[in-house]
Amino acid sequence: MNDQERQSSKKKQSGGGKGILIALGFIILMNVISAGGGGVILFFFAIALIIVILVIAVKAGKKAAQKKSAESVPVRWTRPDNDRRQNAPKPVERPVYTPQAVYNENASAENFQRDRQRRIAQLDGFLKNGIIDKEEYKVLLSRYERNI
Repeated sequence: MNDQERQSSKKKQSGGGKGILIALGFIILMNVISAGGGGVILFFFAIALIIVILVIAVKAGKKAAQKKSAESVPVRWTRPDNDRRQNAPKPVERPVYTPQAVYNENASAENFQRDRQRRIAQLDGFLKNGIIDKEEYKVLLSRYERNI
């Protein structure tokens, strides 16, 4: 149970004493009337008791009306101050990469030169590691240069 439900149940339980006072006052008044004039003091006492009971009843009615009007107004929910979304770090703006297409007319010649240098480096590695001998190296090197 949350706090609001506890408070409303306590308020409901505490209202029983007023009904008992009203019933007691009514019984005393009936006894005074049925006694056939038990004295002027008892008569004034009964009238004072009725006035007190009426005042208590009117105050209780006003409280009940205020309580009813307060309950009918919906409670507006507010976001707590320590909300995660408010304290979240803002995303960092990063530069947007937009590639630009550039046409290179010499691309095929550059690729051919790079390919030739790789093949010659590979041949040098084969000769150094002993995979091919010196004569075979010269034959393959002349073939690469002829294709150029």
